[in-house]
Amino acid sequence: QAYETTLKLEENLKQAQEIEDFEKQALFYKDNIIIKMNELRVACDKLETLTDEKLWPFPTYGKLLFGIL
Repeated sequence: QAYETTLKLEENLKQAQEIEDFEKQALFYKDNIIIKMNELRVACDKLETLTDEKLWPFPTYGKLLFGIL
């Protein structure tokens, strides 16, 4: 699911770059890009819980959130 959503997000980003009118581009981001980003976040959150921390190549959400303290 994360892979498929990433492909759709990349496609939407290419479409957004083709929009010359800034207001229309902003609306496209609101209606398409942000939604795909949220879908990708949900998929990655699930993957994070299924993958051993030692194998996860990125900082976990918990480390990002509480690592500053």
